[in-house]
Amino acid sequence: MVGEKLGKRYKLNKVLGEGGMAVVYGATDLLLDRPVAIKMLKQEFASNSEFIKRIRREARAVARLSHPNIVSIYDMGQEDDRHYLVMENITGHNLKEYIENEGPLSAARALDIADQISSALIKAHENNIVHCDIKPHNILVTDEGKVKVTDFGIARAVNTSKTLTLTDSIEGSAHYFSPEQAQGEKVKPATDIYSLGVVIYEMLTGKVPYTGDTPISVAVQHVQSPIPDLQLGADFPEEINCLVRKAMAKNPEDRFESARELKDGIEKARNAFSRAEQIKSESSGQEEDSTAQAEDNRDKIAEEKHKGDSVRENLPRILWGRLPSSLKYMSLVVIVFVAIGSITLLAYNLFMNVPVEEVPDIVGRELSEAERELTETNLDFEIAGEISDPEISEEHVAKQEPPPGTEIRQTRPVEIYISTGPEQDNIPDLIGMEEREARLVLENAGYEKGETVYEFSDLYPQDTVIGTEPPVESEHPLSEEVDLIVSMGPAPSQVEVPGLIGVDWRDAQEILHASNLRLGGVEENTSERIPEGLIIDQSVQPGRSVSAGRSIDVIVSEGLSEEKNTEDFNRRSINFTTAGDERAEYRLIIEDEAGREVVWQKFLPPGEEVEIEVYSRGDTRYQILRDEEMIYNRVID
Repeated sequence: MVGEKLGKRYKLNKVLGEGGMAVVYGATDLLLDRPVAIKMLKQEFASNSEFIKRIRREARAVARLSHPNIVSIYDMGQEDDRHYLVMENITGHNLKEYIENEGPLSAARALDIADQISSALIKAHENNIVHCDIKPHNILVTDEGKVKVTDFGIARAVNTSKTLTLTDSIEGSAHYFSPEQAQGEKVKPATDIYSLGVVIYEMLTGKVPYTGDTPISVAVQHVQSPIPDLQLGADFPEEINCLVRKAMAKNPEDRFESARELKDGIEKARNAFSRAEQIKSESSGQEEDSTAQAEDNRDKIAEEKHKGDSVRENLPRILWGRLPSSLKYMSLVVIVFVAIGSITLLAYNLFMNVPVEEVPDIVGRELSEAERELTETNLDFEIAGEISDPEISEEHVAKQEPPPGTEIRQTRPVEIYISTGPEQDNIPDLIGMEEREARLVLENAGYEKGETVYEFSDLYPQDTVIGTEPPVESEHPLSEEVDLIVSMGPAPSQVEVPGLIGVDWRDAQEILHASNLRLGGVEENTSERIPEGLIIDQSVQPGRSVSAGRSIDVIVSEGLSEEKNTEDFNRRSINFTTAGDERAEYRLIIEDEAGREVVWQKFLPPGEEVEIEVYSRGDTRYQILRDEEMIYNRVID
């Protein structure tokens, strides 16, 4: 990867570090000629939608947080299956490395770092974002001592209904988890306050408060074990100990109410430490020796000399005092007007004498595409929030202020609202409800009526809901359709359809009833061979399995045509006895001048005597089949 270009703009120079989900490269922005850091999702996660959402979430979160103690994100992109963020390049180390190299930090340095982290949290919480993963690994310390908070990859909105558990953040985060995170409860700003309390503890002692063989064992200690004593010694004020204990309170309600109150607590501890250091310094006393006396004499000589210099330096002030009052007043008025004019001119040049640009239409565009278009128009932007939109895809611009076509000055940023897609909710549990009741519950929840699918069920009575599509409790966009799956009661037993061809239709009803079936529609049609009143066809072939209670339609012969009275018309009776060891299907097939046709078909047990009256024309072949075996085949003139 090193040496390659991304998006024809960013050249990868070297690997800066590697985490659980991403690799960070030092890179150069060839367009702006500046150093940047590229955070790229690892290849094994490139097709994982959850990790892709996580890196996009980080971009959206930080784009709303412009603050000196938060690492800036400049751009977000994708090239083939490589997803990446373009970030501010920080020269320095993360706080974990800093502690490992320096050991326990001085109280002054630790409280200064904590103060800067709390400033970053104030900005995040005021924008309704909880970091959720405050730990030394995600806090960068520049070579100049500046602190930068990074990695908002698992950040959550303050008002989200989702929880964050141990499986959501695994790279060493269990040592900094709040009790509510360890228990899978809803995250709040108090979550970040607890984690920062753990970081302060580690900075002061050089170690984390809880250790264990597994992340689970560490998490359990966060929930159950008391806070270990800092053991800082008698020289440290109690305010520092109180700061850590309040930040790490097990109950979120017992912690600082906000990051701003935490910052005030840090400042209080810093002042207490400064006072303690001052008292310690004064108690050591000062040596008053000849050298100090000599220095005192020299100071007196210098003071006399200063008095002479002071007269010369203060001569303009002396002359000003001798001016008349009216002249003094006029001079002051002139000075005030000149100052006001200068300030007005400066303000005009700064705010009014700025080029005007027309705002482009970026609604529906991807965030990176919208940013490029605004940059080309010489306009800046800021992400004002996220809103749901049923027609605009996730990660695209859903709303902009001011609207397209408005002319604004280049100093005014365009506010962008990012779409989270259609508003979603969990499909309510409808199982066991009657269909009509379930429809009302769905409509009240904001979903549209979909199709109704009927299925047999041995568990639920007829006309009750046994499921939905998508399944109950799954997330589904509101205003979209939800299908109901409704029970038809237990599945009926399967029965075999009897043969009815050649049977009197009045007998068919009794035959079907014996098989737990019903006679359905009856139609009439002429026949070349079968006399009036006998069945010449049936809707379901004999031998097929169907549900009990089903109707079978039949076609009945309305009589032979007049042509059957001619002398070449044959009328014969076919007699035979069924054989074999078990019940079988028997068919009588006639082939004559009119063609080939099954004229009789029936399932019979062994030993049954059969007599069939049939009609044909001319030379006729008679065939009797038992199942598929030919048992009779003869041509009769």
